[in-house]
Amino acid sequence: MAGNCRTFTPPRLRPGSEGIFGGGPMSYFRLVRVFFRVNIVGEVAYRINFFVNIFQSLLALGTALAGMAIIFSFTDSLGGWQPAEILALVGVYVLIGGVIRFAIQPGMAQLIESVRDGTFDLH
Repeated sequence: MAGNCRTFTPPRLRPGSEGIFGGGPMSYFRLVRVFFRVNIVGEVAYRINFFVNIFQSLLALGTALAGMAIIFSFTDSLGGWQPAEILALVGVYVLIGGVIRFAIQPGMAQLIESVRDGTFDLH
């Protein structure tokens, strides 16, 4: 009798099935997409925090643009950089920083917290 016992595996977790998230190999882009989606849903769940973050980002962008306007009101270039080039640099910096704060940082904070608490499980 003991030789006939089989462990139960839910159909969606059996080898060759679609799996929990649609099946197939987990590509890096798909993993990043799922990671972003989970973090965005987590951020939007707290609406006040979401709007405060948007306000902070707009304030930081406004401050950077005001600083550039003040600097370039006294000079035509800064270290060989033209105003349009520095504006593009500031734009990329703000965009990348916003993506990191909005979509990556909350998940990383949660990961660190779960490792510290001992609730992170690889099984």
